[in-house]
Amino acid sequence: TASYFNTGQNFGIGTASPATKLNVVGGSSGYLFRVTGTNTFNVYDPGTSEIGIGSGAGQKLKLYAADSLNNGITIATDGDVGIGTTSPNAKLQVLGTTTLPSAGSSGGAAIFGNTTSNAYGLLLGTETSGKSYIQAQRIDGTATTYNLMLQPNGGNVGISTTSPDASLHVASTTNDYVAKFSHTTATGYAPGSILLQAGQSTSGGQGLFHYNTEADDSWFTGVPYNVASTKWIVAHKADTTFNPDVAQTSHAILTIDSSDDSATFAGSVTATTINTGQGATEVYLMNQNVRTSDNVQFADLTLTGNLNVYGDINTQNVTNLDVVDKTITVAKGAADS
Repeated sequence: TASYFNTGQNFGIGTASPATKLNVVGGSSGYLFRVTGTNTFNVYDPGTSEIGIGSGAGQKLKLYAADSLNNGITIATDGDVGIGTTSPNAKLQVLGTTTLPSAGSSGGAAIFGNTTSNAYGLLLGTETSGKSYIQAQRIDGTATTYNLMLQPNGGNVGISTTSPDASLHVASTTNDYVAKFSHTTATGYAPGSILLQAGQSTSGGQGLFHYNTEADDSWFTGVPYNVASTKWIVAHKADTTFNPDVAQTSHAILTIDSSDDSATFAGSVTATTINTGQGATEVYLMNQNVRTSDNVQFADLTLTGNLNVYGDINTQNVTNLDVVDKTITVAKGAADS
């Protein structure tokens, strides 16, 4: 039996002492209030310290402002929630402005901030062209931008891969390269460069690895592992899988030491020509000793000074030896002079 009570100011249903203009009291659980027209609006008490507000079967629920259904929140029949859209296609879909807000302004599809100040925000959105953005900046008119942190507590970041196995894992099968670094208006000595910074006197190794899966070769260029950071190497190691221990001086083909500006090759050096600007095959102002246990052979040799030979001169294959106003000195006991 329904009970209606009118105190003159408040109206009660199920209560003789309505405390508000409309006060409805039901049982321990069930529907408390229902409005039925073309669609149905329900207020439901499930009896479990919560309250339900919803629509009838097959009907969306909309909460809106300014007398416009598009200015609000829509809960679709499958439970998807839309803000700025009445037909959400995901559990949460938010539609906002279609242009990237300038530094200091607000906009986008969503802004995430903090409870300390309303001046800062993380803006997310999608432009008309389909490009999307994430931008950390002030939203109070001050044109200041801020750093964006990814995985600050740990974990890997993957681009074009669902299984990143490094702090940053970039995969590509469609381009000639997987990453591009460029600049247009930046200033500095090398603004398009990558900085790899060694922070210890004895380095943990900083550089670039390369692995050739066809040749099974591991390569490394950079500051080697566990040595003084004044060294820089080019290193190689043959291996059936990539092996990071290639970043050691024991595998170095070339070692450059900034402490004395020296360069050391682990193997032989072959040069078709040595060009110092005096001709394609000339060695100019070369005042050094040649030390080798093997024979020294020159296709062409032009001297501007004296030639001292401390050993034999084998003339077997010499077809023409021209000396103009110079001296050839051969050590005592040499076979030919």
